[in-house]
Amino acid sequence: MKSFVRVFLLAMLATGIASCSLLDVERDVDLSATLNINVEEPVMKSTEGVGFAVAELVIPRENDVVDEYAHLVENYDVSEIVAVVRSVSETGVVFLEGSTFAIYQGTTLNAVWTMDTDYPAEVGNIFNMTDLGDAYGVVADILLTSDPFYVAAVGETNVGDVSITMEVTIRSRLTANPTN
Repeated sequence: MKSFVRVFLLAMLATGIASCSLLDVERDVDLSATLNINVEEPVMKSTEGVGFAVAELVIPRENDVVDEYAHLVENYDVSEIVAVVRSVSETGVVFLEGSTFAIYQGTTLNAVWTMDTDYPAEVGNIFNMTDLGDAYGVVADILLTSDPFYVAAVGETNVGDVSITMEVTIRSRLTANPTN
């Protein structure tokens, strides 16, 4: 009889521990930043590119899902990061090879993508920021903090006196557990 009670208690304990993961809540979360890239007319005419730099603060807690589960989040699974050209003030604008996008928080957590070729800045064009190395893992770590972070673009275009609007979107799945 004692062994039956012990087995029963162990079974109940194992079921209780296993059921905690059954309480996990998964939600899709998209966080976006709009980068308004204003490339000034260069002071001196040059055959080289014209530089730009812009950063936009993203506050994850402004997203309703993130705000609801912020203290319960166990994991983020980043599935895609893309930059889409939404508007360009001139035709024929090109981001020059070596232009970069970055997602960073402080000085220790950052992920950077570099354009390895010239890239036309035409409305609707998509720059896919693929998971090179552990870039998506770094972004997931940034999201886990629920603290603000930056999305930035730094580089050169082939012309000056132009405005480009790009939307950078991080698509992810949040896993939270109400027992945390």
